[in-house]
Amino acid sequence: MTTARTWNDQQAKSARRWTLGAVALSLVAAAVLLLVPVYASATPSGITGERATDLIGGRALIFLIPVAISVLPLLIAGALRKASTLASTVLLGAFCLITLPSAGILFIPSAVCLLVAFTRLLPR
Repeated sequence: MTTARTWNDQQAKSARRWTLGAVALSLVAAAVLLLVPVYASATPSGITGERATDLIGGRALIFLIPVAISVLPLLIAGALRKASTLASTVLLGAFCLITLPSAGILFIPSAVCLLVAFTRLLPR
């Protein structure tokens, strides 16, 4: 019995690490989208770059939604952790698909990390 419990604890730790990786990747992607120039235009005086916040203003905060989605499994403990990890994986995957032509591709690694975290929580 002790080995089964240890295995489950190891699975939970592994899932937590993968979820933390998903959060970190989401934060990096959101920071890139908010801070790095994402649009360039050529003018007679040279090439200028604009950040997403310059282009669409406060609506650029939509890029923080994947961060909130990936944090969700860390906030829920116990028996609901597996369900919250699956829900976060599905929601982040849907966000990636919906925003794929623009920013969604940057959040795909985070969605993959959440998927791996979910598989770590499945019984073996």
